[in-house]
Amino acid sequence: MVSLEKISCNKFIILERVWTMGYNTFKLKRKSDNKFDSLVKFFEQYSGSKLVSKKLTGNNSFKIGLFVFEQYFFRNGSSASATVMVVDDGVEQIVDVVSSAGGVGLFNFSWGAEASYAKQMKTVLENEGFVLDELED
Repeated sequence: MVSLEKISCNKFIILERVWTMGYNTFKLKRKSDNKFDSLVKFFEQYSGSKLVSKKLTGNNSFKIGLFVFEQYFFRNGSSASATVMVVDDGVEQIVDVVSSAGGVGLFNFSWGAEASYAKQMKTVLENEGFVLDELED
C-alpha cells in the first residue's frame, strides 16, 4: 500500500512515499519447567541471527525478556528483524514474536523475507518445547 503525502518547503513541493512493510506475528507457550535464565541464555547464544538488543525485568512472581534480532537475506539484499517478548509467570512461559522486513528496489518489495524469518524463529522455539498458541497476520 502506498500513500503520498505533500510537504511544502518554501517554493518546493516534496512528495514523500510511505510504504507498508511486511510483518508476521505469532504466540507460543510452554510450561515453565525450564528456568527463565536458561531461556535467556538460549536467546543470547542463538546463532541464527544477530542479537541487536536485550532488556530483562521482573520480580519474584514474573519475569519478562525483550529481544530484538536482525538477519540479512543475501537472496534479495534486504534485512529482516524479529522482536521476541518472553513472559514467565512461574506457571507457563509465553513468547510473542513479531518479524518484519524492509523491502528493496523501486517498489520496495520484501520478497517474503519476514515470512521466512518468522518460520525460522517458530521452528527454533518449537524445538525448545514451545507450542504454537496463536497465529496472526
